[in-house]
Amino acid sequence: MTKRTIGNCDICGTLLEDIWGNNAWPIIPDGKCCNTCNKDVILARAKVELTRNKVKDIEKRRDLIIKQRKDVGEELRKAKEKLIAIDPYLWN
Repeated sequence: MTKRTIGNCDICGTLLEDIWGNNAWPIIPDGKCCNTCNKDVILARAKVELTRNKVKDIEKRRDLIIKQRKDVGEELRKAKEKLIAIDPYLWN
């Protein structure tokens, strides 16, 4: 049984291993790639993007927590000022 190849890999130029090839996006939009490039180039790029997105999500969560802490601190400061205004001797 012989392999049927149609077209070349848009990344390395070798013959595709099967009729459909693999999606070469995001390296080459609307392109096809061989199994080797899919594993070595496309999947490696996808891992990098996923890691980058995880880092961005972590940074967003960190910034939100910092903002929430500042907001809570400000609310506590205002509440303390109100209590001091009501009974200044309580806080001496």
